[in-house]
Amino acid sequence: MTANISPSHQRHIPLEGSYNVRDLGGYKAFDEKKTRWKTILRSGDMHNLTSDTKKTLVTLGVRTIVDLRRDAELSEKPNALAESPQISYHHHNLWGDLVAPERSDYDDASDWWFGHYSMLLDQHRSQVCAAFATVANPENWPLIFHCAAGKDRTGVMAGLILSLAGTPNQTITKDYSLSAQFLLSRFYEITPPIEIPSGFGWRDYQREHCPSRAMAKTLKHVEMVYGGVEAYLIGGGIRKSEIHSFRLAFLN
Repeated sequence: MTANISPSHQRHIPLEGSYNVRDLGGYKAFDEKKTRWKTILRSGDMHNLTSDTKKTLVTLGVRTIVDLRRDAELSEKPNALAESPQISYHHHNLWGDLVAPERSDYDDASDWWFGHYSMLLDQHRSQVCAAFATVANPENWPLIFHCAAGKDRTGVMAGLILSLAGTPNQTITKDYSLSAQFLLSRFYEITPPIEIPSGFGWRDYQREHCPSRAMAKTLKHVEMVYGGVEAYLIGGGIRKSEIHSFRLAFLN
C-alpha cells in the first residue's frame, strides 16, 4: 500500500480485488484546516477482495462499510465484508428505481453525467441524506463508502462530504475526475474490445466518463436550487448537530 498521488501523503490505496480506493483526507477546508486522513475513504466494487485485503482493512482499523449500490447489484456481487464480524456493513440503495438519461439526448458528456447526478439529488434526496448520515457519523469511522465503479454515486457522495467540509469546488471536481486514472483497467476488462477506440487512455476515459465539468455543474445545481450543500442536507433530514459533529471530527 505505497502508491502516492501527492508527494507527501497517500491518496490512492491499491487494494487487491478492488478499484479506485482513495482517501478523502488532506484537502483544504474551513478555517485553514484540512480534512482528516485515514478517516473516510471512497471505493469501487468490493466483492472480489482477497483474504489478505480483508485482513489489511481490519488491520487499518476500518470499522464501517457503506454500500451505495442497487439491490440487484448486491445480489449479483455481494460485498466481501458484508458478513464480517469485525466491520459494520450498511446498505443504502442510492439510485434505486431511477432511469438514467438517454445518452443520445446529450451532445456533451459532462451534460449527460450531470443529468444523472442532478436526477439523483433531486429525486432521491431522502436516500442521499440517509446515506450521508451514515457516512458522516464519526462513530462509524474509519469508513469506506462505495458503489460499482466508485465514481458516480460515490462521486456525488464525496462531493457532498468535501463541500460540507469547506473544500473548494475546484478541488472537489479534481477529486471526482481523479477516478479516471484508476478505472481504465476496469473499463478494458468489462468493455468488449470492438467497442474500445484504438489508443484509448485514461485521459480519454476522463473526458467521456468523469469530466470535471459534470461535478462542477452538480455543485452549482445544489447551490442554485437548494442554497448550498448544507441547506440541501438539512432540508433532507440531516440535523445541524450532525453537521457540527461531522465538521468537528473530520477537520484538523
